[in-house]
Amino acid sequence: MGLSDLVYYIIHHEREVFPQLELAWAGVAAIAFIALFVIKAPYGRYMESTSSFTVSPSLGWFIMESPTLFLMPYLYYIGDPVLTSAPLQRILLVLFLVHYVNRTILQPLFHPNKNAVTPMHILVVALAFIFQLGNTYFIGRGLFTFGNTASDVNSPFFFVGVTLFVVGMVINLWADRHLRWLRNQPGDRYKLPRGGLFDYISCPNYFGETVEWCGYALAAGSTGAWLFELWTIANLLPRAISHHKFYRQKFKGYPPNRKAMIPFLL
Repeated sequence: MGLSDLVYYIIHHEREVFPQLELAWAGVAAIAFIALFVIKAPYGRYMESTSSFTVSPSLGWFIMESPTLFLMPYLYYIGDPVLTSAPLQRILLVLFLVHYVNRTILQPLFHPNKNAVTPMHILVVALAFIFQLGNTYFIGRGLFTFGNTASDVNSPFFFVGVTLFVVGMVINLWADRHLRWLRNQPGDRYKLPRGGLFDYISCPNYFGETVEWCGYALAAGSTGAWLFELWTIANLLPRAISHHKFYRQKFKGYPPNRKAMIPFLL
């Protein structure tokens, strides 16, 4: 069976092969998790300035996050009317879009990082675009068409999940804003962050995002949402450990008890 035959088969038997596609996506996440401990994703502080295959940070960020803003509403629009009219699916759609409207449009527009001059490698932008396509597809298709959820709005898991989502988002927004404020101060681009969760971990922004999507997965009760949490950990945990090592090497007397991403543990 050639590639075109495989694609044709998947398109015409999507419902039957969907669980196998989810399993394959989980396998790719596992490979990415291992690879990112060996190869640092080339953006931000790990970007090689000599590369010519780059785009501006703001454009690159918008492109790689954009599938969340056009694909998820589309999947909702073409979904099963019985599912798309359910309160659970509508709330989950709103939570997802609130996060990504802020992340893709509002945050770069109203809280720009004045010192964010390091360009983004187009390979990173392309891979992140594919990552968002995949995760959005598995969440949206599972929730709005196949009804792959074990949750409902009266479930305690839904309440706990939404609460964790909000708490994680607040942590993420606070930490990102604090880092942006530090970088906009005169002097060295990288400064020692202090205060709040920064006294316990080097990357509270990553911790907050991980908590946020764990809450979303609990509220959704779907395989696709848990896959997104798996991918979040696969992407952010190796980078948090790299950031932690960077801070310890750069700043003499870096707090010895401060962990990388999980307070008191890791």
